[in-house]
Amino acid sequence: MKDIIDFKDLTPVVAAGNEIFGSALFALRPGADADLRFGCLNANGLGKGQLPAAMVVLVRSGSLTLNGEDRTLVLAAGQTAAVGKGTALRWEAEAAEIVVVCDYRTEVKPELAELNLSHPLSPSSGPATTLLRSPAPECASHGFRVEGEFTFGLWSATPYERAPTNYGYSELMYLLEGAVNIYTEAGERQRFEAGDVFIILAGAKLGWRSDAFVRKLWVISSRA
Repeated sequence: MKDIIDFKDLTPVVAAGNEIFGSALFALRPGADADLRFGCLNANGLGKGQLPAAMVVLVRSGSLTLNGEDRTLVLAAGQTAAVGKGTALRWEAEAAEIVVVCDYRTEVKPELAELNLSHPLSPSSGPATTLLRSPAPECASHGFRVEGEFTFGLWSATPYERAPTNYGYSELMYLLEGAVNIYTEAGERQRFEAGDVFIILAGAKLGWRSDAFVRKLWVISSRA
């Protein structure tokens, strides 16, 4: 399906030193909007710079140290962080495979913050009832950032099915628990399981079916 990208199918960009969060970001795949970039980096070495985009970084293997003006984050496999546009950083990558989604347009203030993927969730609303093809799920969420054009948070739901609907934004998902089948009106299906990272591009029309409890990290890039 052309509007959904499985990160397992992406060739990592190999980067070292100042390239890692510099020129290597421009080698990532562009999204439906040219200001959105996403992909995987195989990174080693030391570097520094002022970040040209707001981003969320997920370490898949190895380690990544991010030194900001007032804090240092040491990220191991399975840990993630958000970095605001314009943030001054020093970094060190050791055999790190990194998933990156970055937005060049959004004006998120400079910051460096770890995103706790185990953060408790609060009950939240679910899919529109007009789209449901199953009983309504029980949903819960936590927003790390919920305002602006570049937002991210955690979400969970009990099993349910939703008819294909139009995506007016691009959404990266990192499945922390469970599995989901994403499908088109024509019947094409793609299955993702815990540990998978994928992105649905703006303009897609896709349905959702999960047969077990799902918990995910989501990152959305939208345009007013």
